[in-house]
This record gives sequence, C-alpha cells and structure tokens, in this order.
Amino acid sequence: MSEYFKCAGITSHHTATQDGRIGICMMENQLKDKPPMEGCDTELTKKGVIKPIEVIFDIGLQGPPCYYASVHDGGLENIAKHYPEGTIMLVTRNATKWAKSITGWNGKIMKLWADESCHFDGSLEREGMEYWASQFVSARGDISRKKVHYWIDFYEAHTQKIREFALKHLSLTYVEVELENDKMAEQLELYTGVKQSCVQVCHPGPHWIRKHDTTSKCHPPGEEPPEIDPDVENDDGT
Repeated sequence: MSEYFKCAGITSHHTATQDGRIGICMMENQLKDKPPMEGCDTELTKKGVIKPIEVIFDIGLQGPPCYYASVHDGGLENIAKHYPEGTIMLVTRNATKWAKSITGWNGKIMKLWADESCHFDGSLEREGMEYWASQFVSARGDISRKKVHYWIDFYEAHTQKIREFALKHLSLTYVEVELENDKMAEQLELYTGVKQSCVQVCHPGPHWIRKHDTTSKCHPPGEEPPEIDPDVENDDGT
C-alpha cells in the first residue's frame, strides 16, 4: 500500500522512516503521551527538501520489544487523541489464507509472535493486552504456532477490534478494503482519489528480485515477470 500512495506523489512509508522503525517511534510516544509520529514524521528528499510524511503502513514491531498500535492497549486511542481527523485504513484478506501464509512464510517471526516476544500464542494475560484477555484459551509455544485455526481467530478478532474502535471514534475516517476483491483498485480510487493504475503487486525481500531478474519488487496485477531458469546461461556466460 505504501507504493500505491507513492505512485501518486504522496509521501508514504512502510515499516520504517529515515528516523527508524515506525513501531518503536509510536511505542515510545505512546508511553510519553505524545503524538504517535512525533520526531519521526518527516522525510529528507534526495534534493535536500524536508517533507512531512502523510501516510504510514505496518505500524508494528515483532520485537523485542513487541509493539503493535492496533493490538496493545492504548495504541489506537493515542492515534485518535492526537490525530482526531486522521484516516485509518485496514486492508483485509481471507483469514484462512492469511493464517496459512504467515505460519508458513517466516518461522522466526512466528516464534517472536508466539512465545518469545509478543506472546500472541494465547498467553496474552499481561499488562497492555486487556482486549485479548478473554479471546483465547492459552496454548503456548510450538503447539499454537502449528494451529492454523488459532491464527484465523486471532486475525478475525484483530479486524473486529479495529472496526469497533472506528465506530466509537467517528471523527476519524475509516477505510476498509479487501485484498482479494476484484474491485479493490476501484474502491481505493473512490476513497483516496489515487488512480487505480497505481495498484501494484509487491513482493518482500531482494530474493524475489534476483529470482525474476528485475529491478523492482512491484509490478502491475497479472504482469509478474517470469522466473529465471537457473540452467540457462546468459550471453556473458553467467
């Protein structure tokens, strides 16, 4: 989504700004009762111009320390308190597909999410997790990480929490779009004014770029470049 807004010339960041991880900034500011992005809300362009950051995505950190504004108590409230006319955008997807994807994608992240840092393994009975206290039966460690249905419930509860929050804070603008919806690009243009053509499919990490011999991790929907055949030599013999 960050690339979508950048396509329209909007200053947008995913995960981190030039001042560091967004999650760390938001956590420290919440503890100090300051605006979530204070001290990390500008960007220095290549031309040396300082511009305000208008859009941020992936506002969490798996840690340690672990912090997610939409999960930990007070995170969303701090956003509404300091940005009462701001916009919260939630991009949803099929919960089962998400759960299967996240449990099979990166074991290190799941270990941090489960029992090492975030305790999203069902053992959420700790300070800062009041919303989740009665959501799940404790199922610690490796067992819970292998239970896809647990993460499906977690995902759906997270979505519901944000919806409930939006209904209680009507000064905010709340936008929700579904990733697998064929009309997602059309809906985004309606809600944001950014053209549908700016919607792209983006892939994580440099491995995908090398694997497809391309210079960008993003491409228009349906136009993914083919994978390189490792057995075919280039003209230079490589």
